[in-house]
Amino acid sequence: MQSEPKAKLPGRVALILLFVGAAAVWWGLNHWERRAAWLKVEAPRRAVAGQTLPLCVRLAPLAEPARLCADLHWETTRDTSMGYLCTGGSKPVGKEGGTFDFEISIPPARGVRFVTGILFLSRSGN
Repeated sequence: MQSEPKAKLPGRVALILLFVGAAAVWWGLNHWERRAAWLKVEAPRRAVAGQTLPLCVRLAPLAEPARLCADLHWETTRDTSMGYLCTGGSKPVGKEGGTFDFEISIPPARGVRFVTGILFLSRSGN
């Protein structure tokens, strides 16, 4: 004798369970990642070639003075950097940290679909 196959879950219940499972994974991954507490950046959601991109960077106090540098890298698809596009320069930062504004002019360039802001601390600004 063959045993009868188990009843399948109705489509709606399976869809709800899938959604709840995906939400739990998303929530877990979002809370698992440590966020930088020493840095906060405010910028527009979109950048437009030929226009200026304003960046407002807030730094917590640092162990030693440095220079804060802001560059843009370009991409043809999301999350695939093709390298350096332009710079917003560098600004001196004291041990106390502070708020720093950058205005980066985005040059029109062939193939650019996305830009990513790259911020880094440097002793020399290079």
